[in-house]
Amino acid sequence: MSATVVFLFADTNLFLQCLPLKQLDWSPWSAFNEVNLIISSPVLREIDQLKLRGNDRPGSRARSTSSLLRQITRGEQPYLVKESDPCVKLLIKAECAPSTDLEDRLDYNERDHQLIGTVHKFAAENPDDEVCLLTHDTIPLVMAQSLGLATAMIPDNWLLPPEKSKDEKRIIKLESELTRLKNSEPQFQINCLNADGEKIEKLDYGLVSHTPLIEEQVQELMQRIEKFFPPETDFSSLETPIHGLKKRLYSPLTDADIANYHEQVYPEWLSQCEDILRHHHEALRRQSKPPVFCFSARNTGTRPARDSLVTILAKGKKFSIMPSARSNNGDDEEVAREQNNLELPLPPCAPRGIWRMTRANGIKAIRPLYQLRSALRQPLHDRNAFYYKTERDTNSRSSFRLECEQWRHEDVDEKFEGEFCIDEDVNEVCGALEFRIQAENLSTTASMCVPVYIRITRPSAYESAEKLVSRLIEKAGR
Repeated sequence: MSATVVFLFADTNLFLQCLPLKQLDWSPWSAFNEVNLIISSPVLREIDQLKLRGNDRPGSRARSTSSLLRQITRGEQPYLVKESDPCVKLLIKAECAPSTDLEDRLDYNERDHQLIGTVHKFAAENPDDEVCLLTHDTIPLVMAQSLGLATAMIPDNWLLPPEKSKDEKRIIKLESELTRLKNSEPQFQINCLNADGEKIEKLDYGLVSHTPLIEEQVQELMQRIEKFFPPETDFSSLETPIHGLKKRLYSPLTDADIANYHEQVYPEWLSQCEDILRHHHEALRRQSKPPVFCFSARNTGTRPARDSLVTILAKGKKFSIMPSARSNNGDDEEVAREQNNLELPLPPCAPRGIWRMTRANGIKAIRPLYQLRSALRQPLHDRNAFYYKTERDTNSRSSFRLECEQWRHEDVDEKFEGEFCIDEDVNEVCGALEFRIQAENLSTTASMCVPVYIRITRPSAYESAEKLVSRLIEKAGR
């Protein structure tokens, strides 16, 4: 008949390094009806010594174990750890002493040796019982086995996680303090957006950049213009005085008027046309939308950011950046100017004779009417708005910066837009764009870096310039 009770002599590490007894898995001893967990005199003495330690794990666990043992010594034993499958009881056996038969083999000045000697004597006095040493230390396990004692290793899943060292505890404390400080700072959410306002992880563009006309192409188109619009040579048909007008005086065409037409007006028109053709590729570039970028940022923290500085930095060769070229002021003028660069001016009219009024009080000229405007007030500085660190201009550079005196928290997204400027001698750009936020009360720079890839195709502007000339001829023929 198999034994129904097992006596497990526990090593001190069961109480110091393992989970509480009621949380342990006792299924390895399910073949027994009852497990008697024995606390012997050597273990009691070690627990009494360790409970005087500080607040580290051995000291605190020794104090909690000592409190449990005091309950047992007040007559409340056995302490029931588990009711069944198997039933586990905790008992104190302080009366058990080490075996004198092993004094020549064991050093009873050593606590482990005392425990082994105690188990050996109990097993010798109770030969019909199942007696076993329960430990997690290798040396007492091997020593007990060499003496013929039954042993059991404490399962690893009974152990508590390793106790953190002083340095690890210090790091955890510092990290906790850092988290607390960060939570009292502004926090930023940064995104890069495409033209539809959707979040993107990279900036990838295709760009068309026309090359200028070569000299032969310019001369060919100018010859075509001069052929269709030669200068006027016969001015007799332009002398058409109308008789019978009262109080009007006709001033005939003069040689000076004709000379001015031949020497200044007509040559200046040709020069203007040639200049437009030579720079037509630049007008086409300006007309096409340049590659742009947009970052959005929001202060999601619990504090406003004081004296915040936003920097947008181009990282790479052969390209630079600039604030968005179009501002709220002067957009119409800029659009009109670019449109003019995409059209050739009509040829100048030949000079004619002029009819003039003879009355002294007649209308001599229509003077332009200027609307009086009151002096505009200088706008007040908005401490929650963003201003360029240096005066805003449209020159390209490697970076530009904006500043805000107080960036409100939990407010709307702020958007920061700009354009790419590509060197004329490259067909491909690879780099990155970095967006940084710094502030007086922000301990770590908030940043986002997105890759930039731009492919450039460079067709000639000649085909478009030909259309300019054709439209000029068409307009003049209407």
